[in-house]
Amino acid sequence: MKPRHASPPSPSHAASRRGPLPLPAGERCNRRGLTGVFEMIGFLLRAVIAGFGLWLSARFIPGVVFTKFESLMAAAVLLGVVNAVVRPIVFFLTLPLTVLTLGLFLLVVNAAMIGLVAMLLGGFELHGLVPGILCAIVTGITGWIGSVFIGHQGRFERYER
Repeated sequence: MKPRHASPPSPSHAASRRGPLPLPAGERCNRRGLTGVFEMIGFLLRAVIAGFGLWLSARFIPGVVFTKFESLMAAAVLLGVVNAVVRPIVFFLTLPLTVLTLGLFLLVVNAAMIGLVAMLLGGFELHGLVPGILCAIVTGITGWIGSVFIGHQGRFERYER
């Protein structure tokens, strides 16, 4: 039999009555199997942003030419794949030169990645190194602005200061 004036329940006992603590958004997605979906959405949103940067480059930089809209979107997706696969290898191989130039050689690396996409894809022409570097700058700035609004899981985020 319980005494009439029992002590109050412990905090751990009270927490177990309320149920489990809420999980972070990423963990909830892992349990539902949706993490891959958000990563794909993030990749596609970044491809659209890269496509916008490539379109701006083609519009304002002489020497960057797209013949069809389809080739522009294919170039944006292919640029994402090239940046994910080839660029880290090239970055590692050119690291001494990048350090020597205080990071400015990364513009040449980015221009080379855009040039590689132009070589692999019909309908996208890049005429020279200077248009490639300018295209890399424009695409990099649009990607940077887009990353302010799109988080790593592909959702629109607003950052508080």
